[in-house]
Amino acid sequence: LLAEQGPVPAALDAVLGELEERMGYRFLTLYLAEGAGLQLGAQRGYRAVPERLDPGRGVIGRVYRTGLAELVLDVQSDPDYVPGAEGIVTEIAAPLLGDGATLGVLNIEALQPDGLTRDDLRLARAIADRLSSALRRSQAQEALRDRMRLFAALTEFARVANAILDPQHLAAALVDAVGGVIPSDTVGITTLDRNDGQYRVRAVRGLTEDAVGAIIQPGDGN
Repeated sequence: LLAEQGPVPAALDAVLGELEERMGYRFLTLYLAEGAGLQLGAQRGYRAVPERLDPGRGVIGRVYRTGLAELVLDVQSDPDYVPGAEGIVTEIAAPLLGDGATLGVLNIEALQPDGLTRDDLRLARAIADRLSSALRRSQAQEALRDRMRLFAALTEFARVANAILDPQHLAAALVDAVGGVIPSDTVGITTLDRNDGQYRVRAVRGLTEDAVGAIIQPGDGN
C-alpha cells in the first residue's frame, strides 16, 4: 500500500488500522522524519496527539536519535516519557531505518502493566522493518518520477531553444523555459552587449518588465 501510494495520510492510516484490528493494539502513532523534526503520519486511539514532535524529547525522540527499539514497561519511571493518553502504562517505540538514517518511529502504547511484552517488541521491530522497506521503495519511485519529469522538461527546453531563430526573442523564451525546468520564483538573463561593453538584463520572469534593459556592473550583486 505504501509502495503504491507513498506515505500519504490515507495509506499510513490504513497500515495502523491493520495493526489495530488484527493485532489488537489500541494506541498507535506513526511519526515520519521531516526536516529537523518528526511529523505525524497517522494515529489510532488518541483524542489528540501533537502534529510535530521535537526529536530531542520523549521516548519516541530517544528511539529516533539512537535508532534502537525499546520496550518501556513502566512509563512513569522513564524520565523522558511524554504523556499521550491518560492511564498509559507500557510503551514500545520502534525506529524505521533506511540508508543509514532513521526515517520515522512506530509507537505503541497500552493501559495494562502486561499490555506489551518482548513478543510485541519483536513484532514491532518486524513491522517497522516492513514499513521502512515500503517507504524506501516509495522514495525511490518518487525520485525516479522526479528524474523523468526533469528529463522531459530538459527536452522541452532544448526544443524551445532550438526552434527560436530570432535573437531578439531568444532571451524571453529562455527565461520561460528555465522556469519550466527549475522551480523558481524569478529568472533573469543578463548578457554582455558587445556594442558598448555593458552587461544588461535581457529578459526576466517573475519581475516587472522595468528590469529589462537595466545595466549590471561587474561585481555588483550575485
